[in-house]
Amino acid sequence: MLEKTLPLALVGLFAVAYRIPSALYQIPGVIAGAFFPLLFKRYNQGDLAEHTRLNILQMKIMSYIGMCMTITLFYLATYLVTILFGPEWGSAVQPLKILAFIIVLQGFNIAIADGLTTKGLQNRRTIVQFITITVGLVSFYFMSVNYAVAGSAFAVLTMEIVSFIGYVAANPEKRAVLFKVILPYGTFFFISFILMLNLLSEYPFIAMVSTIIFVTALILLLDKSIKQLIVGFIKRNMLPNIYKMGDKKRMERLLINKNTSIWSVFLLLFFITLSKYNISIGFSLKIYMIFLAIFFCIHFRDFYFHTLYHYEILLLLFYFTYCLSGAFSQYPESSIRVILGVILVLGCYFIMRYVLELTSLSAIEKSIANVGIIFNVISLLLYFIGIQVTGRFPTGVEITSYGLLLDRDYPRLIGLLDDPNIFIFFNTIFFPII
Repeated sequence: MLEKTLPLALVGLFAVAYRIPSALYQIPGVIAGAFFPLLFKRYNQGDLAEHTRLNILQMKIMSYIGMCMTITLFYLATYLVTILFGPEWGSAVQPLKILAFIIVLQGFNIAIADGLTTKGLQNRRTIVQFITITVGLVSFYFMSVNYAVAGSAFAVLTMEIVSFIGYVAANPEKRAVLFKVILPYGTFFFISFILMLNLLSEYPFIAMVSTIIFVTALILLLDKSIKQLIVGFIKRNMLPNIYKMGDKKRMERLLINKNTSIWSVFLLLFFITLSKYNISIGFSLKIYMIFLAIFFCIHFRDFYFHTLYHYEILLLLFYFTYCLSGAFSQYPESSIRVILGVILVLGCYFIMRYVLELTSLSAIEKSIANVGIIFNVISLLLYFIGIQVTGRFPTGVEITSYGLLLDRDYPRLIGLLDDPNIFIFFNTIFFPII
């Protein structure tokens, strides 16, 4: 259709803008696939009330995910187009912002349509789709002729709106859908988006994060069913009571972990001292990071979070504020890399915390002492090798050789590290224990 109404250059521009939201369609589809068998099962068992409850829960989850993706795509449209396609495709930003709203509509539409299909009302779904295609063809023709690429984007949005209205009208439980999902969640999204757009439009990254947080807060505060669901899930899975009577198998696993974690702490501390040696893959992938990833995979079933300490909450708030400063950066690609690095470091921190929680204090002290001895022995060995390689009386500035750093003709000990001052800091940890 567009080839008949627009030049090929504008068709390509629309294709670039449409490619990103079309890829994001897959995420709501995965969630829909998880609910589909349950909805069929409940309806075939004649449990219509449970079927409706599950379908409404599906609508809430999918609409919330759609909101988050719409908000992200709207505010980061410029960065995404530049990073994925290059600055020469900057004209695709405006249609991409328009197309971002089809994702939140898709979140509603897929869930409501699944409710129809699992009730044996697929004929209604087919009729709505036929009407949508008909309206879409007409919209594409007239809007693309009059408003070019922006009109084509609005035509896609019009199709989703028609689908949305049609699916709601065809749903036998339209009253419950309207008052439990569409009106409250639509209001949450509308208020959050308009408010943050007017207040923070000059700072897209901050506006994006703030809008998502505001929407989430409204849902958690005003939707009691979702709040109860999340709290129940956390109590059952994220914060298990490991001392609960009768949970013998879990206690046995934790006792086994207690024994094996002595070696885990030793290896973790030793690999931290080897941070100088890393693999560059866009960032420095260190040995202890690989070790923590393997440890997490092995102990995934028993992994849990304890309540955060006050200093840890302050740490997370600091990093959150630090990441928000990326909104003011002149180099968004570098800011995104820094944010990913912060996430990686925080992930390593919480896995380290879990490793240490599994280990007794005496075992930790013993591991620190042993690692300290090995660290210093290897460091001294590398230092003497560095002296032999550079000569007995080396001279130079900022020359590194094995465990030796020449600092204005003065041979300084760095051992396994890069900096002699950091070497001293490491030993302030080791020597009090030794």
